Amino acid sequence: MNEDATILRCPVTGAGLPEAGPANAAESSASTQGHDLPDVPLFQPAFKANPHPYYREWVAGPPFWASANGTPCIVAARYADVKTLYTDHATFSSVKPSNAGLDSVDYKNGASSMAFTDEPDHARLRSVLQPSFTPGVVNRLAAAVQALVGELLDGVDARIEVMSELARPLASRVVLGLILGTPQEDFGVFERYSESMRLLADLGPGESRPGEFIDAWAAAKDYGLAAVDRRMSQDGDDVLGRLVQARRSGRVSDDEAFELMLTLYSGGLSTTATLIGNALAELGARPDQWRLLCADRSLIPQAIEEVLRYNGSGLFNFRFPLRDIQWHGLEIPAGTTVYTVQAASGFDPAAYDDPFRFDVRRRSRNRHLAMGFGIHACLGAPVARLMLRTVLEACTERFPGLRMVPDAPPITYGGMVQERAPEAVHLVLS
Repeated sequence: MNEDATILRCPVTGAGLPEAGPANAAESSASTQGHDLPDVPLFQPAFKANPHPYYREWVAGPPFWASANGTPCIVAARYADVKTLYTDHATFSSVKPSNAGLDSVDYKNGASSMAFTDEPDHARLRSVLQPSFTPGVVNRLAAAVQALVGELLDGVDARIEVMSELARPLASRVVLGLILGTPQEDFGVFERYSESMRLLADLGPGESRPGEFIDAWAAAKDYGLAAVDRRMSQDGDDVLGRLVQARRSGRVSDDEAFELMLTLYSGGLSTTATLIGNALAELGARPDQWRLLCADRSLIPQAIEEVLRYNGSGLFNFRFPLRDIQWHGLEIPAGTTVYTVQAASGFDPAAYDDPFRFDVRRRSRNRHLAMGFGIHACLGAPVARLMLRTVLEACTERFPGLRMVPDAPPITYGGMVQERAPEAVHLVLS
């Protein structure tokens, strides 16, 4: 389909439907016959279990009308289209309309979120935290992260379950301990909150949030606000100190300070642990790739980017047209949810050669979009890369025979709605 394709109209919103395309596959209800929207399983376990067939189909054509979680939407998966959604701020907004049907990704219980702001507010909020997450600042943590990884690996024997014995403990000790200075005995407050976000995955439109999530969110809120209040009379150039200075000076409101505080305390726990787990799962399943890393550890930075492209933490995001638009032959009303499936964009053959092949030696002409792009690039990306690099350096040195446990059950995937998190990764260490 091209920009001049015949426009059909969404039976629910009255907006344009494509005449043909990947969404009109045989297994789905054809939009041209009865005008039923095909269902895309972005919110369903089957999608996390095996997303590659969906990626292959979606990147084969332009954006299309569909239904996700019972709500009409547009799905965009090709690399160029996802990049447009991240960069065309004059057309697409990050601010969620009240009718977006995205309760299951409201991880902050209705509070505002920096991720769902546009300029100039986004730049103002991000500038409070950005100085604490520059590569130079983060690299000063390298020795401490190396020591933590060594300590955790010293405690394992011939086998390891990566998520519980390495990835999650490391994420907590780096993010909560090293970066935020939280006493280890208090880690549980934010670990429970992070874990409770998974409960939103089964939340249907209009359904109440689970009580366990509400309680965990309230406990995290109380702890975080108390930590900020304790710092109000103290200056400092650490991350909490910068947040306190911004609150005191009026650069951010109390509500915005609260949102940024929650972003700091919980934003990187699950996603960073997921990245470590996915990396070791992909490499453990490919002994040839692991041998390449062990033989030449200068490939580790490339391997990290390949993991992010092939099986990063995040699956999708969303944008909303600021006005009624026509895009790729679709007539899209203002406020429609447009899913940016950045995980699929890494498999676009127009952007990557042989995209379904995992190769730690890959040198691509295109930067993957796994951690966002432009002004909405992931704030904590340098921390995530440092942690994964340190884990891979230590494991390639210690365990040249690392591989999946032969009799281990297949990996199942869960996590927050927008992430593909392995529940357990069992490896042999030798």
